[in-house]
Amino acid sequence: MTLRIELSIVPYGVEENIHQIGRIDIWNLGRNTDETSNYAVIQFKPGSPFEDALTLANAKGLVTFDRHGIVTDVRDWDDQEIKIVHVIGHDRKTRDATDLLYRALVALGYAERNPSPKSERRKNDSG
Repeated sequence: MTLRIELSIVPYGVEENIHQIGRIDIWNLGRNTDETSNYAVIQFKPGSPFEDALTLANAKGLVTFDRHGIVTDVRDWDDQEIKIVHVIGHDRKTRDATDLLYRALVALGYAERNPSPKSERRKNDSG
């Protein structure tokens, strides 16, 4: 796995009460001829158990492995437990993990779910 993003809540700021409420796993599926990489993004849905993403995807028949056991592809999917999408052609040489996370969130549909207001000017802006 390349990258895991875990979203946790800490009720009243008490660390002992921390619990995970979300998780996104991002898997590198290999390099393209132009030196960019392709990624599979697996988001666990609210209420689903946060088990190993690859194990869950494999149990659903969504993963392809090469003869060495390396993941070569994960099929797009959306059900009650997980959502799987792809990020294609990410340039790791010029973009960092934060850019990859942004592209993953867009691929998962967060841009459509949370559109920006047409104007986000502050009341204090003088123009």
